[in-house]
Amino acid sequence: MPREEKKIFISYRREDTAPYAGWLQDRLAQHYGASKIFMDVAYLQPGEDFPRVIAQAISSCDVLVALIGPAWVGSTADGKTRIQEANDWVRLEIESALDQGIRVIPLLIDGASLPSPEKLPSSLGRILAKNCLSLSPGTFGEDIRKLTSAIDFPTIGVFGEDPAKRIERGRKARFAEIDRLYRALFGDFNDLRYRHDPFIQPSARRRQLDALTDAVEPDEDIAHLALGTFSHDHDTTMEVIRYRGTYRGLCALTQRRLVYIPWRTGLPAYFLPYSHILNVDRSLLSITFTLVAGNTRLDEIKPHSKMSIMRDYIRDRIARR
Repeated sequence: MPREEKKIFISYRREDTAPYAGWLQDRLAQHYGASKIFMDVAYLQPGEDFPRVIAQAISSCDVLVALIGPAWVGSTADGKTRIQEANDWVRLEIESALDQGIRVIPLLIDGASLPSPEKLPSSLGRILAKNCLSLSPGTFGEDIRKLTSAIDFPTIGVFGEDPAKRIERGRKARFAEIDRLYRALFGDFNDLRYRHDPFIQPSARRRQLDALTDAVEPDEDIAHLALGTFSHDHDTTMEVIRYRGTYRGLCALTQRRLVYIPWRTGLPAYFLPYSHILNVDRSLLSITFTLVAGNTRLDEIKPHSKMSIMRDYIRDRIARR
């Protein structure tokens, strides 16, 4: 791949290696061009969705350079390591790159070494097998030269340059973002409240998230997720869904429409564009959509706190049409 086509993502923990990340960004920008280097603080604009922008940036990059200093695993107030937390951004960045077949180069900062396997989540164990480079103040120029030589090395990565594989990489990035939104709803799936809930068990969860990933367009952002049950007083499709006991399907609000993924397999996704909704309101236990033909209702919403948020979001989208 020609040098000018390389896109590089710099992953770092701010309290660990922020100065080095800034110096590295400047040097790589001189070598490849500023538009080819992504580092969160440089490219995120006020009001942008941090997780979504980061996921898109990783998906579009060819190489992720992971800066690893002495405090890379991070620490929390209760003495645990941050890298073990499911929502730690350093972990999510590297997991996303590894899962998408993007080349990861560990860069050990100022004499640091890779952490022991027991300090890492199993999903990051793969980084221990990567060939590392180093970066130190005393050999900064030479270390940068070695890094750019490694980046320029003509590798085609795990997925190669097959367009179909590039599409699959993008799908994996979308799935990771949807999975993050879902996990944000319920936190720890091992919590006693969810441990035996059939709608939140791994197999059902994965099936619905896969279906939602395929249902939305690549440029269609998901604003809100919730579990719920659809019913309709005239629409045959919705009556069939209810009749088959498809309760608590996965409901997503995008900027264009409502997407409903039934819990049961073999049933198609249901799409409700905001342009088809005349009015939306909520009662104690449901959200009601007034359509040209009949009313659609979303019941048994979980988590319950999403009801007012989703209603207000849909009202806003209706007002914008």
